[in-house]
Amino acid sequence: MITLFVRKAWFVLFLSLSLTATAAVPAPTAGPIRIGVTPVFLSDQTSLLGEWQRYLQDRLQRPIRFVQRTTYKEITDLILKDEIEFAWICGYPYLKFQHDLQLVAVPLYQGRPVYQSYLIVPAADQTTRSIAQLRGKIFAFSDPDSNSGYLH
Repeated sequence: MITLFVRKAWFVLFLSLSLTATAAVPAPTAGPIRIGVTPVFLSDQTSLLGEWQRYLQDRLQRPIRFVQRTTYKEITDLILKDEIEFAWICGYPYLKFQHDLQLVAVPLYQGRPVYQSYLIVPAADQTTRSIAQLRGKIFAFSDPDSNSGYLH
């Protein structure tokens, strides 16, 4: 599950940015709001990032800058060092650093905070039906801090 996290100091500002609000939130500073993302989530969705950026800039009357890194660890390090204000990452980094991060939003699937992954095997493999059947086999993963792509 990919979730939006923020340093605790920025929680109040971001919380005030309601998706249903009609007025723009006054900005405490004029600099850009930096949001960390990884290619695991958005590398092929540049149009979504552009739409989201325009929406947030219109609502906040501030520039929005997406900071993309290769791994969740890199993004987590940036938010822990206050080099970005928000991060769109999975839940594991939050569990690791929950005393330093504040959960802001969780995606919903069919109205519930549910997560689903797919087990993909070669078409020639007609017998594998569960992850347990992959014990001892070689497989690929997406990120060492990913709930679905690595952690077990």
